[in-house]
Amino acid sequence: PSGAGFTSGGGFSNMYGRPEWQEEAVSEYLGKDHSGYKYYPGQGQTGFAPSGRGYPDVSFYGYNIPIIDDGDIEVVSGTSASTPMFGGLLLQLIARLEESGVCGDRDITLVQLNRFLYKAAKTHPAAFIDVVHGNIAWSGKSSEQVRTNCGVGYEATEGWDPASGLGTINMPEFVQAAIDMADEF
Repeated sequence: PSGAGFTSGGGFSNMYGRPEWQEEAVSEYLGKDHSGYKYYPGQGQTGFAPSGRGYPDVSFYGYNIPIIDDGDIEVVSGTSASTPMFGGLLLQLIARLEESGVCGDRDITLVQLNRFLYKAAKTHPAAFIDVVHGNIAWSGKSSEQVRTNCGVGYEATEGWDPASGLGTINMPEFVQAAIDMADEF
């Protein structure tokens, strides 16, 4: 709404139903009063499928990230900037689990990562830094931009939301949650 040229995606899938491990967090969000947020999509609007899988699961900083490309420093933004950060933290998580010995001789896999994220958010809330300010509504000013988004979107709120998911990882607490729940996952 401020006329910015960059925002983030989030919402509810039109293709995939909400998985059981996400049900509590997403239902809590949908049960909140959103009437004070003028950009909240309404029932019947294209793309608003509140029974679908909510996304994102987590958030990472993804704007104005310096990288080195062929010896030159460039600035990038978007999912391509933030996703490698999350991947790097997951590699660090595996290393910390190996160091702790809590998994014994078992292979450490991330096959149940989504289940783990939502359970950790419930049992170890300090494992995430909740994003509670901002939104992903964007109504571009040029006719080309308006086709991208029609001025609807979601606000960041306490708990899971379609603007920032569960929040961003607080690594020391995230590792502790994984150690505490290693036998379960």
